[in-house]
Amino acid sequence: MPAPHVDAGAPAPVGPRLAASEIVAFALPSFGLGISFLLNALLLMKFAIEVLHVAPVAIGAILLGARVWDAVSDPIVGNLSDRTRSRFGRRRPWLVASVLPIAVGIAMIWSPPAALEGSALTAWMAAAILVFYTAITIFSVPYYSLGAELSPDYHERSRVFAFQQGFMIAATLLAGVLASGVLEWADDPRAAARAMAVGVALLMAGTIAVCVGRVRERAALAPRAERRLVRAMRDVFANPHARLLYLTYVIETAGTAAIGSVAAYYTDHVLQAASYLPFFLAFYVVPGLALIPLVLRVSRRVGKVRAWQASLCLQAVAFLALATLSAGDFWIACAFVAFLSVGATAGQVLAPSVQSDVVDWDELATGERKEGAYFATRNFFLKVAYGFGPLTLGVVFHATGSDGAEVVTEGAILGMRVLIGVMPAIGALLGALVLTRFRLTEAEHARIRAAIEERDRERLAAAAS
Repeated sequence: MPAPHVDAGAPAPVGPRLAASEIVAFALPSFGLGISFLLNALLLMKFAIEVLHVAPVAIGAILLGARVWDAVSDPIVGNLSDRTRSRFGRRRPWLVASVLPIAVGIAMIWSPPAALEGSALTAWMAAAILVFYTAITIFSVPYYSLGAELSPDYHERSRVFAFQQGFMIAATLLAGVLASGVLEWADDPRAAARAMAVGVALLMAGTIAVCVGRVRERAALAPRAERRLVRAMRDVFANPHARLLYLTYVIETAGTAAIGSVAAYYTDHVLQAASYLPFFLAFYVVPGLALIPLVLRVSRRVGKVRAWQASLCLQAVAFLALATLSAGDFWIACAFVAFLSVGATAGQVLAPSVQSDVVDWDELATGERKEGAYFATRNFFLKVAYGFGPLTLGVVFHATGSDGAEVVTEGAILGMRVLIGVMPAIGALLGALVLTRFRLTEAEHARIRAAIEERDRERLAAAAS
């Protein structure tokens, strides 16, 4: 794809500031989505191993297989969403369609039939996880695409995703409480998981309904995407800014993939503070949530990409510190997790905002809006990388003679240190290094937006004549 021509002297367009109520309505589903994701990341491995007695390697392989399936489903949904035409828009019909399968998937995962055991139970969990992640694809790809479309403004996009990420982060704390309630406090973990599943499914349905009812899709002058899947994906990978962005995603996420699965084990066996897991998660949630406004101010001052790089370096320091801690260091660990919280939040707010700018480059080059294709590709890389996390933990347990429940060896504890500290630090530092080559600055984006808007005005004038 040739680089689009941009007038270097074009003025910087400024998009309208969105009403906070509309952004909140858009962000609300992230609360239920965050709880669903975090429960899967924090609890599913332990629930499957300790309560359902599924083999660690088996559940790890199932989760990896679900992510590989996303390699097929994410791009398909993204392309179909880009090409959808309805009086309700491109994205909202997909959000509505996701509600029932999400509820079914949640119920299947957390409430398997009590009579199932052995290979039958393993097969049930495989089907349940496949249903859930397929349903989440139907929701999440159009949802993030909708967020990218709400404003064309460079910094307003960060504000949109700051609200969205704020709800996602707040969900982390509730997910931690639920995880501890199911595994540590409940007399009957299966019954507790069943009740939890009902609540999460209802929460997802309600928040999606608010989003669909309150958020209106913006009418775009650029044509809706017409390209079939292969051509659309070819455009995505022909975009030089997208290639660097996805490389950053892959490297960073490969390092952090196992954190969700290992966090509960790390708290239990390394810090020896299993009952304190909710406090551990609170230190991961509250500082990042409280400092989102600071992240936005820093981003405005130094640029989104530079702020993202700084956040990755901050995370690397915190990760390495976690790898060195032992029993009795719980509150020291919490202090480093607070630093990790701020760095991770910055990246989670700024990365989708940067990707929205990358989509504008594609629009100028191709004349089409393909948010779905771009966010599907992002999701694919993230999900595949995260899919290796549970499998990696399962392999560590198997290789060190641990069962993840009653027997946890010194080798397994060393593996936990590597998975929660060393690997994430390496991924964060390499990701920051890759971003030094990223050239889509605020000034360049302003010129791209000006060129797009000028072309749109010419198109309207030609249509009116």
